[in-house]
Amino acid sequence: FTGPVSGTLSAANVSAGSFGANTGGGNYSFPSIIYAGADFRVAGDGYTIMNGNQFYCNNANNCHFNYSGTGGTHVGNSAGTTLYGPVSIGSTLTVSGNWSLGGLAQTNLAMGNKNILGVNKITAVTIDPLYDIGGEKYSTYVSSIAGGVKEEITGVARMKTENKSEKISYEIDFSDLKKGSDLWLFYQVTDFGENWENLVAILTPNFEGKTWYEKSPDKNKLVIFAIPNSNYGGSTSINLEVSYRLTANRVDWQKWPTLAIDQDEEAGFILKLK
Repeated sequence: FTGPVSGTLSAANVSAGSFGANTGGGNYSFPSIIYAGADFRVAGDGYTIMNGNQFYCNNANNCHFNYSGTGGTHVGNSAGTTLYGPVSIGSTLTVSGNWSLGGLAQTNLAMGNKNILGVNKITAVTIDPLYDIGGEKYSTYVSSIAGGVKEEITGVARMKTENKSEKISYEIDFSDLKKGSDLWLFYQVTDFGENWENLVAILTPNFEGKTWYEKSPDKNKLVIFAIPNSNYGGSTSINLEVSYRLTANRVDWQKWPTLAIDQDEEAGFILKLK
């Protein structure tokens, strides 16, 4: 039929086709919501305003939505979709596939005590594990180090002697460490170098006297030596302690040089040369 139609025409009786195909086309309006049971596609360039919310397509495979309503929205096509803001979501946003963000964050990111996993590198100005003690908050800042990524461990070497002038020693045998211990983990995740040139040891004794260390890469041992002064302690046996701090390159240290690989990356600090 042709001409105007009065009354109600059931959608169930409308066959597939193009609106205005035989009359030269035109503009069509729908007073309520259009639902699509499958894909909703636009052929060619288009632009539509939906109650202040924009929907437009640069082409059939590049559609863009700017939706700020209260209802839910599911968007997808073969070429991807871009959301042009501001976009406000009042409830939970669930993403089941991959996602990427461009631009700068407009507010703080609160993780709600959840974890951030699988991060390759974090570029930050300050890392602050914050403690709430008695209702007041205290900062404990994470230190940084120049010279590539490192791993560190601290411990106490305990020794006993009955001869004040005797040289005593404490061995750390990296081939005979208990699996899962702190020293075992430190050894597993570090690269000492062929001659252990990447291993640094700092010693602090609890006595007056001499203390030093020797590296034995061929035996896979680090040996700490101590000789207390003759006037230290009493006449009986002496218990000595040497606190140690070991620092070594992490196993992947060569991937993280001091001169940043990506010189286009935004810096946390911009300083003048001294």
